[in-house]
Amino acid sequence: MKKRNQKNPDINYSYTDLFFEKGHYLLKVKQIIYALIGWVLFIIPSAITIGTYLYLTSDGRIGWKIWMYPEGIKLINLLIIIFVFAAFMTLTYTVTMTIVQNNRRESFVEKWPTFAAIDSIERQKRASHFMSERFGDEAFRFNVRYYDVTPDKNLANKELSQIINGRERTTDE
Repeated sequence: MKKRNQKNPDINYSYTDLFFEKGHYLLKVKQIIYALIGWVLFIIPSAITIGTYLYLTSDGRIGWKIWMYPEGIKLINLLIIIFVFAAFMTLTYTVTMTIVQNNRRESFVEKWPTFAAIDSIERQKRASHFMSERFGDEAFRFNVRYYDVTPDKNLANKELSQIINGRERTTDE
């Protein structure tokens, strides 16, 4: 693969996190405590809600009687209906797309290209030729550290898209 920037090829663009580096023990302890508090604040209300819902729907055989709000039970029933509907729609979409993709792979269904490859190559060639003509060759453009564009070389509105799409340049825009 051709490297675009020949002057500085050893630049590392990876992400670093102090939590996973050596040292920084106070940061690690603080972030672990925050994570544990977050999980506790999620698990306890969920357990209380699920336990109370089970207590009320099982006539006291399962769960705890912590709250007795009828609108809370109606809301939980509504959420269950919404989640079941969402799961059904997700399942339908997933199964349908799996069948379509399997049929496409087995060539039972005609495969339509998502773009015109020849047109795309032609547009890329037109853009590259225009940029080389206007701003210099590709090696120069990608390796120059500072480039001052003169006013006569500035692009007009929609000029590049007109060049790429093969339309004539107009000066009225």
